[in-house]
This record gives sequence, C-alpha cells and structure tokens, in this order.
Amino acid sequence: MSEKSAVQAKKTECLSMTGYAQSKGSVLDWDLRVSVKSVNHRFLDLKVRLPEGFDLYELRLRQLVRERIHRGHIEVHVSVEPTRRYDSDPGK
Repeated sequence: MSEKSAVQAKKTECLSMTGYAQSKGSVLDWDLRVSVKSVNHRFLDLKVRLPEGFDLYELRLRQLVRERIHRGHIEVHVSVEPTRRYDSDPGK
C-alpha cells in the first residue's frame, strides 16, 4: 500500500450525521431488533435504551458506539423478545 492510499484509508470523512438504521436478527431462542438514530450535534450525546434486565450490557454498548462515532446526538434502542414457535398442528 502506498503512503498516499494509507493516509486516505485512515481519513474517513462523514458527509452527513443524520440517519436511521434498523437491524433484526435471532440468537438462540430470542429475536433482537436494534435501531439507531442520529442527528448533527457538536459533541457526542448518546442515549441507550435497553430492555429491563439487560442493564449490564449498557457499558459495553456505549464503548462500541464511542469507538466508532465521535459526535452527534445518537439514540440506540434494543428490543429483545422470545422467538415465537408455531407448531405444525395448532390443535395441540
């Protein structure tokens, strides 16, 4: 890698700080949904909403966001629900 391309790789410029993203997935018997909203802000203002009982994950989630985002008003919302299982015979 040339010196010029190495500098370009290190310098990532954010073109817009306003955005929304949502992702859904399943882990074991749980359905997870994570949504992130962001708007422009001079400093990092991070709000995290987790389900009751998941407070122990908040510090690590905050660390992950701070490693990647340095400014803006950021809202992270995580929801967790048990996976719904449907039997092939609903009469059971």
